[in-house]
Amino acid sequence: MRIGSPEAVSGLTRAFGCSDNPLKKISIIALGKINTYEAACGLIKALEDPDKRIREQAIETLGKRGTPDILMELMEVLRDPRQPVQEAASEALCKVIGASESVPVLTKVLDASDRKVRKASIEALRKVGTPEAISVLLMEIDDEDWYLRGRAADALADIASPEAALGLAKALDYHDTPVRKVIVDALEKNRDA
Repeated sequence: MRIGSPEAVSGLTRAFGCSDNPLKKISIIALGKINTYEAACGLIKALEDPDKRIREQAIETLGKRGTPDILMELMEVLRDPRQPVQEAASEALCKVIGASESVPVLTKVLDASDRKVRKASIEALRKVGTPEAISVLLMEIDDEDWYLRGRAADALADIASPEAALGLAKALDYHDTPVRKVIVDALEKNRDA
């Protein structure tokens, strides 16, 4: 950990191939303290561990980093055929997203296949609340997933800005009846509507 070099990272990452769980846990802690992109990629390997406690520690450590530099790698792990690995990647992504305030990063994650990850991105955009975030949320009203359409509309209602209200009102013109109902409900909640 003190060396912090790529060689140290690869050595720590090799620990995930052995059966010694205390060694794996110490490696996760060390990789978390190195806090480089390479170390984060090593932590992603720990998400594939068969032991749930190892996966949970890796998720926690990735979330504490607060850096979205490994979003694409985590989204790739979402495609793993093993359910526990998918769930670990999803949870790690949600933690990373929650710490991010970057609209471009949050927008990228809206392409994820996992509904929980996309919902976390919508919630994070709600917290950001900038005009840039509002325009992304307005695009999410077109999402094919009815639940996420509703979450995006609710987020826009909670932002309570004239831009959000105007965007919702304009969206009424070009949506079908179920989407219009979601938009009307959101407009009722928006104080600036």
